[in-house]
Amino acid sequence: MDLSFTDEQESVRTHLAHLLQREVPLEAVRKAEPSGFSTPVWDRLVDMGIPGMGAPAGAGGGGADLTVLAAAAEELGKSLVPAPIVEHQVASRVLSCLAPGHPELSAVVAGTTVAAFAPRAGAGGMARLVPGGAVAGLVVALDES
Repeated sequence: MDLSFTDEQESVRTHLAHLLQREVPLEAVRKAEPSGFSTPVWDRLVDMGIPGMGAPAGAGGGGADLTVLAAAAEELGKSLVPAPIVEHQVASRVLSCLAPGHPELSAVVAGTTVAAFAPRAGAGGMARLVPGGAVAGLVVALDES
């Protein structure tokens, strides 16, 4: 079994690596402390369509498959991008698949609303341990109550 990246996945990695090298210098990462969020970096990622790239095309997203998203996540992690982009991509994909009529879906896919995903179920309308939750305008979570 060949687990190497396809040409498309390698293209995503290369393109994103070059962009992040230009747009996310270490100074931008340090400047984003303590919240870990940089509005200018987020805006640049939005301009490129990165926040919604994993949402289905029918929801306005890029329709990227999980392997392309994994390649993108690898590059985003390498650059220490000061934005909850992977969390947002997960939230936008889940929201578009499970709640396609959600009133905030288009804003989440477009990246005008930052979304986060709670990997653990919450209760009583309260999610716990939400990576990216400090800067999110919307949290996608399972409520067990």
